[in-house]
Amino acid sequence: MNRRSLLYAFFLASCAGAQSRVGGTGAGQTGIVKVQVLRQTDQGPSAVTNGATLHSGDRLRLIVEVPLPAFLYVVQQNANNALVMLLPAPGAAPVSIQPGSPTRLPTEAQWFVLDEEVGEETLYLIATTRPLDSANVIQLLTSGDFTRDRDPPPLVPDKKRGITRSATSDSTPLNENLSKDGIAVVRFRYLHE
Repeated sequence: MNRRSLLYAFFLASCAGAQSRVGGTGAGQTGIVKVQVLRQTDQGPSAVTNGATLHSGDRLRLIVEVPLPAFLYVVQQNANNALVMLLPAPGAAPVSIQPGSPTRLPTEAQWFVLDEEVGEETLYLIATTRPLDSANVIQLLTSGDFTRDRDPPPLVPDKKRGITRSATSDSTPLNENLSKDGIAVVRFRYLHE
């Protein structure tokens, strides 16, 4: 094998290794999941900080960036301590996104709208490298460190969601490391008045 062939073989081998490290989605890969919460105002969308006071009728959207291809789920823990799956809708597949561009949740023309029930509430954004069913997402939240300070909440049927979707038209994002298991849970707490 001549020198040129040897260098070419080494180049191809090193390129193949880089592609497998960057392109894979298996367990063991980590990175930062970034979430920004926006509230629609008369002046347009504005960033909302963790711990903010929000009001019934406020319209919210999440802007999400992931380090790896991911499946996204949004769950609300309402003031009654119940977990409500907001995304995906019942029977729908989870939102699948790729790294490199921010993704809006819900979609472009929709917003999450706060209902009339008030109290301390939490939105969870769960990003996983493998799809989960709704029961596994709820189990993840109730069995992990995310709700240990409260009794496990009951699952609320779709008809009793605390936030609904509405079709209508800068602070630091919340960040969470993607674990070696390929899961990140980002928590946004707010006071709903």
